[in-house]
Amino acid sequence: MFYRKLTKKDGKTYHYILKSVYDKKKRCSVHKQISDLTKLPIEIIGAVKSILAGKKVILTSKEENIVKIQSTRFFGPLWIAYHFWEGLGLHKVGLTNPEYDNLTAMVIGRIVSPAVECRSELKTAEYLNRTALSHILGKSNYLWDRNNFYPILTKLTKNWGKIEKELWSRRKQVPRLYLYDITSSYFEGKGGTFGALGYSRDEKHGNPQVVIALVSDEKGMPIAIRILPGNTKDSTTVKDTISNLKSMYKAERAIMIMDRGMQSESNVEFIKENGFDFVMALKHKEGREFLKKHNCDLEWTLFDERNISQWDENGKRYIICRNPETAKRDNKTRKAIIERGKNRLEKLKNAVDKGRIKNKEKILARAVKILTQTKTEKYFVYEVGEASFSYKQSETAGWDELYEGCYVLETTLDNTVPKEEVDSNYRNQHEIEEIFKSCKSELNIRPNFHKKDENIFGHIYLTFLSHLVKRTIELQLKENGYNEKGSYALNRFSDITMNQVIINHESELVVTELNADHRRLADMLGISIPTGQISRTLSGYTSK
Repeated sequence: MFYRKLTKKDGKTYHYILKSVYDKKKRCSVHKQISDLTKLPIEIIGAVKSILAGKKVILTSKEENIVKIQSTRFFGPLWIAYHFWEGLGLHKVGLTNPEYDNLTAMVIGRIVSPAVECRSELKTAEYLNRTALSHILGKSNYLWDRNNFYPILTKLTKNWGKIEKELWSRRKQVPRLYLYDITSSYFEGKGGTFGALGYSRDEKHGNPQVVIALVSDEKGMPIAIRILPGNTKDSTTVKDTISNLKSMYKAERAIMIMDRGMQSESNVEFIKENGFDFVMALKHKEGREFLKKHNCDLEWTLFDERNISQWDENGKRYIICRNPETAKRDNKTRKAIIERGKNRLEKLKNAVDKGRIKNKEKILARAVKILTQTKTEKYFVYEVGEASFSYKQSETAGWDELYEGCYVLETTLDNTVPKEEVDSNYRNQHEIEEIFKSCKSELNIRPNFHKKDENIFGHIYLTFLSHLVKRTIELQLKENGYNEKGSYALNRFSDITMNQVIINHESELVVTELNADHRRLADMLGISIPTGQISRTLSGYTSK
């Protein structure tokens, strides 16, 4: 539909709404008159023109007699997510066209929907049927059905190896830095054959869980994901991961960045034997013991100035680092713990001094209980006698204050790699932590309600594909100097909707226009968004 203004020879002006239609007899497009607006006030004509151009207009009863908006569908964020999803190039990885369309719908629904909307396949289908996704995919007025979604989870599980290889083949360059970590995801139910009780990162110790092992590059782009039984220990996963990187991805002379849970002598030796370098943090206890042992020899002056120092011992290279912000948090937490323990010990002392507790065994039991409950055993020393109790703060508190915010890294990288670079490489570990945070907090990887292994795995794979799209959006924005989460960037387009406009029983699809902020972000993302009247399939669209 379009507005046309005609001025005839007699000077009279006429206002029409026309539509291009194909005339079979003439074998060409002709203009069909939809509505004559000539006798209407100019403000009503202007409102109709604005609606057809995609501008936001608040209709009065007068305009509603001429033009009606029959339906409004969510469009902007879905269009952008679809563009980046297509960029992954997974069209023919073991999926038919209908299956790929359903996978597309599930991924996009998980990316753009509110947290509650796509927690299940049923909710996903209901949500997508209220959006413009069927028009975006060229399936006008198609109804999404949850029964078509469940088989996709099974397909994902069966073809995940192919999908990983396809994603790897599309990388512009092979990473030099590999981040590795594991997390857990809990179930509401039994959790299939892999579900088991184990150390829960979700603080759901009574729920069965699976362990998820993930390798990503330094930019936080997932490379490989493996799903393991819920009682798997962190350190036992390293060897299989290294072997997989060498066999499947042909990784050579890579640097593995791993957290404390992966640290063991056998893992260190295995990494070296396979020609990999590593940067790994010592466990908290081992790190404190190392710092105490070398307290007199470390370059503490240099450490204070640059928050980083180095120590070589027995052919091993250690980097000692201090994070000032972590030090502040540690100091605040330590003081609060000590104060809590001190208050309770003081109450015990007052009770003993007043004669309310006299038995030595009871006093000792009460003191041990207090220190255990407040976790202050190392901060206090005490003496117990018959009807007597005294305590004081131990020297350990002083040591802890000195080393607050400190961590010790062990690495196989030689001295040609500056210690600052080693620390910077280790700090990239936060990228993989962001992946887990994104999948758990934004993309609803937990809880998992599925019962069959293939659906459980497919649910997890689906979540990580969704994160991959979201992270690609974030990196595209970052290249243009704009740091923002992908979900926030998509939400900025939430007011871009597809409206079905009815004039004289004829309908047209109209997308609302972009404002300056929309255009700026779209330029950063390198995409164009159709506005105004659009073709019903959006295939090779052009704004009218």
